[in-house]
Amino acid sequence: MMVKRKTSLSALDMAALIAEIKPVVIDSYLSKIYQVGEIFIFRLVTVDGNKRDLILSPKYGFWLTKYRFRVPKAPPTFCQQLRRKLTRLKLVDIRQHDLDRVVFFKFGNYVVVLEVVREGNLILLDENSRILLALRYMKMRDRDVIPKVGYKPPPPRGANVLETSFEDFVKIAEKFSESKLISALLRTLGLPKDVVEHVLNETRISCELKLKSLTQEQLKELYDKLTALVRECLKGTAQGVIVYKGETPVGVFPYVLKTRKDLPLKLFKSFNESVDEYFSNFIVKEFEEAEVSKLKEELEKLSRVLERQRELKEKYEREANELRRVANELYGKFHELSKLFKEIVKLKERGYNWDLIKERVSHLPSVSVNIVDVDLAKSEIVIELDGMRVKLDLKQSVGDNLSNLYERAKLLERKCKRIEEEMKNTLNKIEELMKSKETVKQEVIIGVVRERKWYERFRWFISSKGFLVIAGRNATQNERIVRKYLEDNDIFMHAEIHGAPVVVIKTYGKQVDEDTLKEAAEFAASFSKAWELGFTTIDVYWVRGSQVSKSPPSGMYLAKGSFMIYGKRNYLRKVKLAIAVGVRFSDGQIKILCGPINSIKTYCEKYVVLIPGKRSRNEIAKEIISIFAKHIKRKNPQAKVRIPLDEVLTLLPYDGSSFLIKE
Repeated sequence: MMVKRKTSLSALDMAALIAEIKPVVIDSYLSKIYQVGEIFIFRLVTVDGNKRDLILSPKYGFWLTKYRFRVPKAPPTFCQQLRRKLTRLKLVDIRQHDLDRVVFFKFGNYVVVLEVVREGNLILLDENSRILLALRYMKMRDRDVIPKVGYKPPPPRGANVLETSFEDFVKIAEKFSESKLISALLRTLGLPKDVVEHVLNETRISCELKLKSLTQEQLKELYDKLTALVRECLKGTAQGVIVYKGETPVGVFPYVLKTRKDLPLKLFKSFNESVDEYFSNFIVKEFEEAEVSKLKEELEKLSRVLERQRELKEKYEREANELRRVANELYGKFHELSKLFKEIVKLKERGYNWDLIKERVSHLPSVSVNIVDVDLAKSEIVIELDGMRVKLDLKQSVGDNLSNLYERAKLLERKCKRIEEEMKNTLNKIEELMKSKETVKQEVIIGVVRERKWYERFRWFISSKGFLVIAGRNATQNERIVRKYLEDNDIFMHAEIHGAPVVVIKTYGKQVDEDTLKEAAEFAASFSKAWELGFTTIDVYWVRGSQVSKSPPSGMYLAKGSFMIYGKRNYLRKVKLAIAVGVRFSDGQIKILCGPINSIKTYCEKYVVLIPGKRSRNEIAKEIISIFAKHIKRKNPQAKVRIPLDEVLTLLPYDGSSFLIKE
């Protein structure tokens, strides 16, 4: 059997993907939309704070990608229009139309329709399902895709197997009883060919048989296995499979393809992961082609510029050479030109017109130049020498006129030198573009998204002894930590001041050591209001999670972020306010961490220590970035260091800091 490479997701693939990714992305809000060609990247922020990129492609389909692709700074008009309508809206639903390759993504009251049929399309509908925007507007025999009309899906390719009873299946199949089995099933149910071949292989029924030759029992077995496979894929737990021919991936499926046992395959934990791996190669290639096409246009433009520069340089060189040659020849006729000038001026003063002047000077025995024209009003004559015409000023001496010719030649020669410099710059740009063509693939994917852990939405650190410690950034997070994450055996910690975070040591049933308690206390103290007030020390208490309650005594009210503490409090007196910010390398990535000095010292190779002071957070953050960037460059001179300012700012305490030491 010839292996045909899969170039887009099937309807069943899409059903499996929706079942898998819907629980992950529902209630995410849309932060940004990017467009490269006809590939759209919808950047979602999930409820757990992770950023997930949803690819929507009318050519390939849709999936969540772990890759960060390079995107243009200026989005196309269609992308801008989508941004204006959808940005900051929640993704409230994803559904497939009739088990077809048409999927609806609902953002607020708007619906984005992805059609992976025919030439493909991306359409935006309003709350009344009328078309607002479309990647492609068109009028077709069965429907129209034009603004302000109601949306109508493409006609189905076959019956929906999940909504078709066995009896209905038999009735529909009877229409194709003379067709070969695989053809009849494809036309009856509209399922992907690989699904039908897979089930036929399981039932050991030859696809070459005609449908009418099957018994009722065989038809029932086919129907049951087809519906069972579809239902299995819709559970959202499908294992992803990529099939290879040699080293080339040729297909991706939500099940192990039994019809191609001769081909190597690679298994993935999830179907989305396999789709991302498979189709991201297509995306990279498409982005490469778009980038190469753009580079080609720029190269052609620069080549045209270079050609114009070359032509202009040759023109100026030619004119400069001609002027010098003429000036040199006229210099040899200096005396006769002087006599000619005097004669013309004398005749002009006597009131002679041009015709008479020309007649008189042409009979002068010493004049061997061809006078083409005379402008008596401007006191100028035009002479021709070896085909080149030169204008001379009668008000100036012959010497001054010749100097002017030489100066004009020098000016043209200086222009030639400037053009030569411009040509060098153009050639350098061409050379750089030629080199950049070789690195396009490396620049398409600019990173891999690291999924954040649940605790990374809070302030957090890992103690030197390995305990996870979390703290709230505000009253809402304080409330969430206590309600959702504080367990009875955990340690609850708080600085003795109004405006301090809830700090929790997650014990997971283990005994907490003194070092961890001290580090957590420093964390609680440093991120309290005491830092902004310039304190150097403050008392911190701790209790078990079982001693903390959100239920106030009868008649009392607890404000948001406030709690009741029952039983004995354990105090750590005069805890120093000091915090460390460090840099570490993990899985080839730079990570900035903030926490107590001992913790950061344990896990980071370079760090700085902060104490309360008078410098602004912004100023401190910029200096930290500078220190870390220099350190990274020393370790790896080839590294491209980019530490976002916001990433450091979110780690720091309140305003007012100073460097204590720099390690």
